[in-house]
Amino acid sequence: MKIHVYLILFFIRIRITKSILNGVAVAEKEYPFFVCIELDSAVVCGGTIITPSVVVTGAHCVIQMDKEKTFIPVEINRLMVLAGTVTLDQSDQGYQESQVDNLIIHEKFNPLHGMLNNIAILDLTYDLLLDDWVNVAREPTELKNDWKQLVKNGTECTVMGFGYISVNKDLPTTLMKSLISISCPKDFIISGYTCAVMTSPKSGLCLGDLGSPVVCLGYVYGFISHSYLCQQEVLPVYILLFENYLDFLPISTDTASKISGAVVFTFFLIQLSEKTSSLFYSIF
Repeated sequence: MKIHVYLILFFIRIRITKSILNGVAVAEKEYPFFVCIELDSAVVCGGTIITPSVVVTGAHCVIQMDKEKTFIPVEINRLMVLAGTVTLDQSDQGYQESQVDNLIIHEKFNPLHGMLNNIAILDLTYDLLLDDWVNVAREPTELKNDWKQLVKNGTECTVMGFGYISVNKDLPTTLMKSLISISCPKDFIISGYTCAVMTSPKSGLCLGDLGSPVVCLGYVYGFISHSYLCQQEVLPVYILLFENYLDFLPISTDTASKISGAVVFTFFLIQLSEKTSSLFYSIF
């Protein structure tokens, strides 16, 4: 049976490759909340550690189309989550990995409607051991009322990812990062999102970077949802913000105490403009 993995991008038809172009190498322990998500041992997306046993990423990272052309989750035994490493080498001091025990895709995510509800949660088979190399994301709960001010136009943030580092499909030997600058037009109407551009005209995001955390002013504000992939031009990057979801925490005090104070995000519908169009690409 032949199965295609489909990824959905907005606005433009582009050639797919895999990661940050002309980025800078990430140091060990620099982003301990970052994970690499592999499908069949190949990098497909980044993700964020929310608790020792939960990772969040884009829903489009973990779906496929079957022979009846129906979108379904990928088989969880094909997924692997890698943490605490900037090289994906098992000999790295901080390296940890876990299979996925359960995959939760937002029930109202529909790839045919673009990136609406583009959120998935991966329940890990094994809890990650929190240390200097691996830790949960730090998010600005105490600054909630100021989020929009802190991520206003002109704010510099950092994105990261594995994969190709040039249009020639050269693979990196380490996790790469790049700066983006928050920059949204006044008529931007996609609720729950913000947008940014690469600060260097020679930098660009590619397929493997989607789902990766966005770090602004020392906090994780959301993740890369979609972008113009592998373009060395000043083109938008679209970021799913956690801002609207912090009051929706369906966990008990007992549950919270068991996860050592780790912050759990709960997500609800992100209403996108009906005018937003989407394009489909198949990865064989």
